[in-house]
Formats: sequence, C-alpha cells, structure tokens
Amino acid sequence: MALGGRIANMASPRDFPPWLRAVLNVIAILGVGATLIGWVQQVIGILILIVAPLYVAWEIWPWVVRNTRRYAAMSLIVFVMFGACAGAGIWWAIRFLSKPDENYPQNQHSQAVTTAPISGNPPAQQQSTAIPPLVLPGDVHPPPHHGTIPHQEQIPTHPAPEIAARFIQATSPGVIVLNVSKNGEIVRDPTCNLSMWNLSRNPPLSLPSFNQTNPGQFIKPSSSLLLATLDNPSMKPQIANGDRVFGLVTVDCPDCKAARLYWLYVVYGLPAEAWYSEIPEGQSTDLLAINKELQNSNWDVDVFMSRVPHGQRLIPKLQPES
Repeated sequence: MALGGRIANMASPRDFPPWLRAVLNVIAILGVGATLIGWVQQVIGILILIVAPLYVAWEIWPWVVRNTRRYAAMSLIVFVMFGACAGAGIWWAIRFLSKPDENYPQNQHSQAVTTAPISGNPPAQQQSTAIPPLVLPGDVHPPPHHGTIPHQEQIPTHPAPEIAARFIQATSPGVIVLNVSKNGEIVRDPTCNLSMWNLSRNPPLSLPSFNQTNPGQFIKPSSSLLLATLDNPSMKPQIANGDRVFGLVTVDCPDCKAARLYWLYVVYGLPAEAWYSEIPEGQSTDLLAINKELQNSNWDVDVFMSRVPHGQRLIPKLQPES
C-alpha cells in the first residue's frame, strides 16, 4: 500500500524510482522488438536486445552508486544481462545470415508467383523459369497460345500385336502360333499353355499342364511358329494310342492385345478325329470351372460343349500355315 500510494502521488514518470523506470523502459523496448517482422526489423530487434542492458544500467546508475553492495550486485546483473543478450543477438544474426531461406520460405517461390493483368488481356508469358511445369507422358496439352507457350506433342502409341493359333494334323496335333496383327506389329516372346484331361482313364485324369515359353523368339507379321504338341515331357507319359484327350489351349505374348483360348479334342494316334474351337473374344474360364463342368457333364465332351461358349468346330489342317 505504501508503494502504491507513493506511485499515485508522483506527478510524472520522471518521479518514479530509477529501478521502476528501468523495468518499464525494458518492457516497452522488448515489446516493440517482439512485434517486428522481416529481416530488416529483425536486425533492429537484435540491436535493441543488445542496447537494452546498457540503457537499464544508465537509468539506474545514480541510484546504484549510492550503496556499495547495491553497486556490486547491479554490476554483476548488468554484466550477465549484457552477455546473455549479446550472445543471443549474435546467435540469431549468424543463423539468419547462414540460412535465409529457412527463415523466410516465401522467398523461394517469389519468382513463381504470377498475377493476372488488370485489363483482362492475357500476359505475354506467365510461366516461371524458377520451377518448370511437370509434364507426364501421355498428358494432353492445349495448342500453342498466341505463339508464346511451347506445345508438347503427345507421344504416339502403337497398336498392340495380335496373336492366334491354328492346329495341324499329326499323331499329336501341333499348335501353330500366328501373328495376325493388322498394322505390321511383331509378336515377341510367344507362349503356349496346354491344360488337358485324359477322358479314357477311369476316372478321367487331369494331365500336368505344359507351358511352352520362347524368350527372345519373335514372329513377323503374317508368319507362324510351331510352338507345342501333346508329345511333351509333362503329358506324353500319361497318354496312350486311342486315348481321348480334351482341354484348353492358350496362346499369348507380353505385349499382345489379348490372349486367345481354344478347346481342343484329340484321339491320340487318329489325326482325323481331332477338332478345335476358339472361345469367343472377351470370354474367360479357369481350370477349376472346366473340371467341375466336365464332371457335371459326366465327362461327355459333346454335353460339355453345349454348356460353354465356343465357336465353330474346325478340323486341324494337314500342313502348317506359312
């Protein structure tokens, strides 16, 4: 109450005790420095932090020198404050000057900012050279604008090659892979998969699948390649003369437009009894579904064919197609 009454009776701040005037001045100085933004203002703020202890010492010096103990204690306090503030100011100055982009990230993109013209007419060129636009293959770009923005041509895409299969008569029909591409594409790395059942066994036997791959092999347009037969190491030991063999033949290649699937029926050793039928494009099947449907058809191929999609039954040719 005594301190409050004395302060209330003072005519002006000049009548305040030196220590109170110093505290008020430091608060005012630090408050102003804390509100400053930007690198110029930051430098000014650092200078204020360094000067503040000196100002405090100057304000309260007459009051301090009147007492020896007070003088010694205040000298130590001022020394510590000056050292701390000066060290902090120097540290902030070094950090600011060494990494200006981290303190002000907006400077990194200042060159990339564009503004629309007030008149409404498009500017001559608003694209920044600091950050080039990202262009992905296949993107569709507008035509050149007033001859100022370069036009990126769309990369042309080539049609995918098309593959097919035909069969030739033999003790075990051979699978001929054809390149039926319409635009001259080359079929590369063709594959042929045989998934067959020996219907003459009791019960019918699912033969080991055989997959013939030819890495590095290619087929020119309108050309063909003999790729597989039933006389392969996986199936031949399970087939005897006169056995009825039925199943699925698939031909494909990594770049082909689509795989082609065929039903194939063979009486081993009787080439004239064989036939094949292409599964319509867009239709698909799997081995489990085929096996289940064969069981439901009592292993009768004619009944099975009446229940599944297929094309015309064709007889394998006597000679391979050229």
